[in-house]
Amino acid sequence: LMFDPEIQTIVLSGKLIIKRMIDQDEQQKKTLDENHELDENEISYENTDD
Repeated sequence: LMFDPEIQTIVLSGKLIIKRMIDQDEQQKKTLDENHELDENEISYENTDD
């Protein structure tokens, strides 16, 4: 079997990118929980657009 370090790097960076995306998503959920009241205000503001 021939070993291609370039492919290995792509796979590793792909996994790192996915892990970073998951971490950022969890951070966003925490921030949304903290700003829940602000979030509700934004939603009701959008609904008055009728």
